[in-house]
Amino acid sequence: MDLRVANTGSLDWPPGTDEILLEGLTDPQTAYELAKERMRRLHPRLKPQAITKRLQGKAREEVRPWMSVAFWKQEIDCSLTGGILGGAHGKEAVLRTARSLWPRLESETLHMRLEALADHGTPVWAKPEFWSGVVNDILIEGVKGGVEKERRAVNKILRLYPELRPGVVMAQLRRVRAEIQRSHGRRRQRFPWTPGLLQQLKDACAETGVSAAVTLMHETTGWPRDAILRRAHLVLQVPSKAKTSMAWSASERRYVVEHAGHLSASVMAKELSRSVESVVCKMKHLGLSIARDEGFTISKLAAEWHVRRATISQWIRDGWMKRGKDGRVPERSVRSFCRLHKDELNWERLEPYTRAWVLEFAGGSEDLEDEEAAGVASA
Repeated sequence: MDLRVANTGSLDWPPGTDEILLEGLTDPQTAYELAKERMRRLHPRLKPQAITKRLQGKAREEVRPWMSVAFWKQEIDCSLTGGILGGAHGKEAVLRTARSLWPRLESETLHMRLEALADHGTPVWAKPEFWSGVVNDILIEGVKGGVEKERRAVNKILRLYPELRPGVVMAQLRRVRAEIQRSHGRRRQRFPWTPGLLQQLKDACAETGVSAAVTLMHETTGWPRDAILRRAHLVLQVPSKAKTSMAWSASERRYVVEHAGHLSASVMAKELSRSVESVVCKMKHLGLSIARDEGFTISKLAAEWHVRRATISQWIRDGWMKRGKDGRVPERSVRSFCRLHKDELNWERLEPYTRAWVLEFAGGSEDLEDEEAAGVASA
């Protein structure tokens, strides 16, 4: 079973969409210019000659691509996927663009399409439902059996699903262990709160505030600050700041999975309009490494671009890309390649999310070549 990309769920557009997507393309006098404008708006980083090439299609085709519904569905999907990889602001921008190009497309339809694409392209192991049923039963049996059975449970899951990384399984094992411990009602250490201490805490809270009162009682008793704060909140009914938990959408999970190892948790939190703690917690839950690895491996690029590793190596020998001292291809080098040599890629074979980041890299600033040259000189 391939766990890299989920293929569950329907990606069908709702009825009536075909007619909407072809609006304005029936008049031969204005259709081509309208199609070109739509492509320019959908892919603002794509150069004019690349747009023209896409619209012209193959010479042997009797009907131009832009006159078919399938063409526009593919291009919209590519644009929406680019929005997913762009975080919260990226999603808003592509949804706004699609709505301006096809006003009759409802916002809810586009949003549901975006989330469906995100869910469809998310690895199966990153979905909560994967860790239920048989897999969850294996983990529960391992946790209840002690350390040795935990190890056997992890190995069993790895044998069943070789594509999984051990860190991902271990993260889920820790989750199951914590749930079992909570269900057994682990008791915290008890502290002898006397009526006098409770009154002292209450008076201090009224006079100096909760934080100062906790500090005073900590210095007086030597008890942990969190235990004193719990008593202030629960027994004395001192109001606390309630934390609201916002559920993670499919597009947010997809963003974290795709950018883990390339962006820091703080950058991802900013792009998703979430707290750093929320992103770190989600990464740990998914078993993703919080450490950031610069650049791309040759295997990663070959898999994303659907080419042989030997082809990537040849491009490196030709000087189109550079390898760093750690053997990885720096991001600045990949950006330079996408801007100068992206025509070497077979666009038809690329997944929508790959097209999205290739387009993003291809639209980088013109001083990337200077940065690349500086990187080579420093190496």
